[in-house]
Amino acid sequence: MRYKEDGDEAVRRLDRTEWGYKRRQLRVEWAQKTEADRKRDTRPSKTLFVVNFDVRRTSERDIERYFSRFGRLSRVQIKKNYSFVQFVDVESAVRALERSNGAQMDGRTLAVEFVQVRIPWDTFGSSRTVMPISVVTRA
Repeated sequence: MRYKEDGDEAVRRLDRTEWGYKRRQLRVEWAQKTEADRKRDTRPSKTLFVVNFDVRRTSERDIERYFSRFGRLSRVQIKKNYSFVQFVDVESAVRALERSNGAQMDGRTLAVEFVQVRIPWDTFGSSRTVMPISVVTRA
């Protein structure tokens, strides 16, 4: 949004509206931290959170090929519309984030961040998935 007033109006209009086929009530509010604050407070880790790739045309192998040029990978996993890319060392992950955040992949601009929460790979199959960005919905 270009102006804060436009954002305030969008929050007012969307807050407590029903969404989806189950008609769940949305809770919309301003983030507690700005994007710049959140990124400044982020500590580098071996694992990157990647969004905005073409989920219909992109496979784990495509993600692996794209990120392997920044260093050795230990794991790549796509879940729904995001991916986790884990490197062998933090330096490679830092290099990958610096060079791929905002870069193009198949005509899409990637958004890449460090994962802040330690996520065991075996929990990805469970119903509990941890993401660095939170979206709040309340029934």
